[in-house]
Amino acid sequence: MATEEPVVESDTLKLTDSDEEEDAYVQFNIATYPSDFTLSVLYDKWKSSEIVIPTFQRGYVWKIEQASKLIESFLLGLPVPSLFFYIDESRKSLVIDGHQRLKSVFYFFEGYFGEEDPKTQKRLRFRLKGLTPKSPFYNRDYAELNETDQIAFRDSVLRAINVRQLMPSSDDSSIYYIFERLNTGGVRLRPQEIRNCLYRGSFNEMLKNVNSSNRDWRRLLGTETLSPFQRDVELLLRVLTFSDTDSTYVRPLKEFMNKYMLLHRNADEPWLAEQRIRLERSLKIAADNLGERPFHVRGPLNAAVLDSVLCAVIGNSSKPQGDLRKHYQELTKDKDYLNLVAQSTSDEASVKARFTRAAETLYLE
Repeated sequence: MATEEPVVESDTLKLTDSDEEEDAYVQFNIATYPSDFTLSVLYDKWKSSEIVIPTFQRGYVWKIEQASKLIESFLLGLPVPSLFFYIDESRKSLVIDGHQRLKSVFYFFEGYFGEEDPKTQKRLRFRLKGLTPKSPFYNRDYAELNETDQIAFRDSVLRAINVRQLMPSSDDSSIYYIFERLNTGGVRLRPQEIRNCLYRGSFNEMLKNVNSSNRDWRRLLGTETLSPFQRDVELLLRVLTFSDTDSTYVRPLKEFMNKYMLLHRNADEPWLAEQRIRLERSLKIAADNLGERPFHVRGPLNAAVLDSVLCAVIGNSSKPQGDLRKHYQELTKDKDYLNLVAQSTSDEASVKARFTRAAETLYLE
């Protein structure tokens, strides 16, 4: 039986700050119930967009041999692990666990394996590979199965465990924690990868667009390569969350950013345009005055330096910048400030102290 295997990717964006990993204490009233779907019903629900498969950058990662063994399991009547669906407010089924299994089934129905090659615009024909040549299904695609086997495959049952949040009823905040703990893809998903799926909407699209297209931002990060784990997108979210004067920080940092992204998930165009303008104006000021990789203090990029400095720039972007480079150099030699950005960077008192120190050093004469 096929199991979902880990995919290991390298990340050019190395951070010294990892306090966002701290978890919040949460309490929810959750309902779970099973549903037994035939594979043909799951395929129809996917085609009608009733099933939402998370669009992580990792995407579909199974090899054709793995997918073939899963298909053979259904044809032989062997047990296959259950799916996990989160039922959202629009009654759509968000896939928490089972992405690779579902896509393998859908591809087999379609007769082609994987997505279309962007260069050749072709897809690989999905013939069952990696099976013993003695198997009656060896090297066959769906259309080449006899009618009995096609019916058996369509009518094969795959159980789904459905999850719904009952309380609090004002949001779907539990989905972040359910997804984080139940996803069994082998490599733990980074927080922003989960947000990318769970809080998909206009705000998330704006963050991703700035991250990939803004040259000043890429200069500040010191790499043109997008982080496969979306750490660069998360840094933008972190800056905007901290810079919002209506947003009062309470640890843990991960939950603080979750709430902000959920709040503005489907923000209207005027709000998004305003946020983008103030963000990109400040990125240009920082890049023009501080140069490339300014936040790589003593090695990898320091997220605590980045957020405190960029928030200070955002708050003072309408002022003459004066000797911003000189003041920044003074800041990075300040022992008290360096201590603040070296440890316990998500503690409320430390956050307040480093933001105050950065603003006063950079902008108060």
